[in-house]
Amino acid sequence: MSKLTNPLKKITFIYLFLLASCGLSLSATADVALYKIKDSDTTIYLMGTIHILPKGTNWQTNAIQEAFDASDSLVVEVSQSTMTPADMQPLIMKYGLLPNGATLESVLDADVYAMIKNLYGSNAQAWAQVNRMQPWLLGVTISAGQMVQSGFDPNSGVDKVLEGLAITAGKNVISLETAEYQMKALASMGNIIKSGMLKEMLEDLPAITTQINQMKDAWMQGDMDKLAVIMNEEMAEFPAAMETMLYTRNANWIGQIDQMMAKPGTVFIAVGAGHLAGEKSVIDLLKKAGIPVEQVQ
Repeated sequence: MSKLTNPLKKITFIYLFLLASCGLSLSATADVALYKIKDSDTTIYLMGTIHILPKGTNWQTNAIQEAFDASDSLVVEVSQSTMTPADMQPLIMKYGLLPNGATLESVLDADVYAMIKNLYGSNAQAWAQVNRMQPWLLGVTISAGQMVQSGFDPNSGVDKVLEGLAITAGKNVISLETAEYQMKALASMGNIIKSGMLKEMLEDLPAITTQINQMKDAWMQGDMDKLAVIMNEEMAEFPAAMETMLYTRNANWIGQIDQMMAKPGTVFIAVGAGHLAGEKSVIDLLKKAGIPVEQVQ
């Protein structure tokens, strides 16, 4: 199994909304993991999501619907409804493009550059765009294109669906982070991405779809242990990436969840499923903090 780029997937999920695959077997019955923590006057539901899915993926269950309906607020990583192209453009220019005058040839190894040139060189317009990209954004662009070609629907991701339902129902939508925070985190991994992740992805592009299929199937079955194993296998070579894109953010969110628990009400938190799986996950950190976590589904 190729070791692909969960961090690249994260940024693709959040900003381009372009990860999914055809070839996914759509489960007739979902059993997506749903957790609950509560005290005398506060209830918080936690659901792991897949940020984009094929049309017709049946992930909604009665337990999820009831928890969502009972909640006053939806908490997501970054609210999609508040981000416009005008908001994203200066961030892309700041964190996603190479300095003036620099091109991919000046920052990538020759063999990786040759693979990129082979992929985009015949399209002058596309090449003019990708040739200015930082390696992390290039990885996003490639993986997104691969997934779209495989038949993914940008509007079918769980986060996007839930946020639309929340807005329609008049619920508050709260972001755990800003788009700039996430983009800056990806940009900080530039050397890791260009030195290993990008090359491995280019050497086996179809494996992007394979890995997402495996993660999606584990998620649909509510098998968070299996999901953690998949992620650890894929990212074993890149511990710094795991620290930046998962562990540090999980720890940050625990403080925010603690603040939510101090206020009465019911909250539904929906974040990428990888944040709720395995050691140092949000669920693991809550338990280690002495907070009882109930798995509702």
